[in-house]
Amino acid sequence: MKYARIVDSFARQQGIDIEEAFAIFYHSDLFRQISEGIADLHCRSEEYLADELQIEYKERKRSESVAPEVAQVKRELYARRNGVVADHLRKAGDPHHYIMGCTLVEIMEVARLHKPNALLASELWRSTDHREARLIATMLYPRDEFDEDTGRQWLFGCRTTEEVDILCHKLLRYRPYAADLLDLAPKVKSPLSHYIAHRLRLNLDHDAM
Repeated sequence: MKYARIVDSFARQQGIDIEEAFAIFYHSDLFRQISEGIADLHCRSEEYLADELQIEYKERKRSESVAPEVAQVKRELYARRNGVVADHLRKAGDPHHYIMGCTLVEIMEVARLHKPNALLASELWRSTDHREARLIATMLYPRDEFDEDTGRQWLFGCRTTEEVDILCHKLLRYRPYAADLLDLAPKVKSPLSHYIAHRLRLNLDHDAM
């Protein structure tokens, strides 16, 4: 494969010099995936791969733009840590590596310190090993921007029943596609699929009353 053609196309798309473009390429997930033969990317055209590199680069730049606020949110959660509660959650089987032991009231308190922001919420949700980051993400995502694709990915990507509970209560119950996700839940291969259907149904039934 001619990496030079991919990088040259990417450099022209971004308006950057070729040395900078090569540095970005060699540090990208795309380069790793091509090198490892993942998804037959090495068979794709240079134009296709240049577009994929551009998408990854833009996503990374967007992520970097909220990195300071993500760190600030985590510091605020850490300041409210409770070792006793954290130990109890671990013993109860919570799978997260980072558990601050914050109560939901404390997490909501931190959420009120920040403006709702879809990108910020998405970056916090990506912290899959951080209990409080996952929960506060559901409180910081603007409801009107929480589209069906994101809702489906988050719901069926939940790691705990607690995440399901808060996601359904804070976001999904207000979205018009929630009933469609309820129909989909039994068909999804997930250890939480039955619980997801149960909690989502309870929230929808409550709102219908």
